[in-house]
Amino acid sequence: MNCAINPICRSGDTQRGQDDLSPLVASPRAKYYLKKHAFIRRVRRHWIILDVHNDEYYCIPAALFSSIAPLIHGSDRECHSDTSDSACRRDGVAEIETELVSRGVLGLFEERRENPSESNLITPTSVLRINSGRIRAANRIAMLPTFLLACTIADRRLRNHTFESTIQAARARRTRNARDAIPFDITRAQWLVSVFESLRLWYPRAYLCMFDSLALLEFMALHKLYPLWTFGVSSDPFQAHCWIQAGNIAINDSLSRISYYTPIMSV
Repeated sequence: MNCAINPICRSGDTQRGQDDLSPLVASPRAKYYLKKHAFIRRVRRHWIILDVHNDEYYCIPAALFSSIAPLIHGSDRECHSDTSDSACRRDGVAEIETELVSRGVLGLFEERRENPSESNLITPTSVLRINSGRIRAANRIAMLPTFLLACTIADRRLRNHTFESTIQAARARRTRNARDAIPFDITRAQWLVSVFESLRLWYPRAYLCMFDSLALLEFMALHKLYPLWTFGVSSDPFQAHCWIQAGNIAINDSLSRISYYTPIMSV
């Protein structure tokens, strides 16, 4: 996942005249919808879009996005108007619309062929307690094959597959198992995460939230537990992060760290 911000709006975007307005803005009938691979959240003074298909984050100043939101179908449920910024003139709005459409984030509503994206966004309020130091050597050895398999799957996915296909695979697995899912076993999760953390020290890969969360997700799935993989963002400055959670319980991160981020997508 490319966690470098890709700002669509810059100060220079608003310096041109009014003569070259996009037809998308000139027509009041122009309406859009958010594509199913795009997820959006308000974070302080910006709206941040996670574009799963293009493996990018886009950041739009709230004052500018307030001019675009009324043109997006269903925006009233997520987007609220902001005080207008005199620096964000209509030509800047037109350029943002054109950019979002060209990148496949927005589609024309009359051509809509898909359902909007859905994401079960829950902010964690507690943390899973683990103790990797108490895992017996015999248990570590017994769990080593599935640990290595999970890490290998995560490693290969991040190296050889697109971010979108990885997200789709995680979502499809949860969907397949939703019908037969049982209440999440916190006690078993504590033990599995403790085992994972005790073995992780010996796996030759740098600690990164993307790899470690995906590897843990795969490890728990091999043992029939299916937590959520959640992505969060912050602004001023922009940062992105991901973690694993079950309901409101953070499985592999601390509340002090997660609280800095606003969830934007869970699969």
